[in-house]
Amino acid sequence: MDAPRRTSGLRAGAVGVVAALALAACASAPEVAAPPAVQRGQTLPVELGDLTARDVGRAHTAFGLDLLHLLCAQAPDENTTVSPTSAALALGLLHPAARGTTAETFGDLLHLPAWSPELAAALQAHDAG
Repeated sequence: MDAPRRTSGLRAGAVGVVAALALAACASAPEVAAPPAVQRGQTLPVELGDLTARDVGRAHTAFGLDLLHLLCAQAPDENTTVSPTSAALALGLLHPAARGTTAETFGDLLHLPAWSPELAAALQAHDAG
């Protein structure tokens, strides 16, 4: 489950992504009714494998500690409020769509393995628990 550490530049970039997501979420957007979602294709259930909800929880904790260490190192005299869980969940939404080096970077940053049905099942179990 432990991934090799990347440089602090990757973590600083991740903090930038989180900040950009937070700013984008704060922008006011006009209310537009979305068309109803239409399921296409076949839906398959995902089943837990060796990766569990507890492993996802540990990964979120490790990511949160990395984020807090980075923020405290950059502004040690500041009072900062941050939700590491929210940041992990926001970045986790991008993880399944990432490929190649970007996917590896997301995995390392979030302390999660490569995207797979097993990871999807563990995330689902974690969110349900």
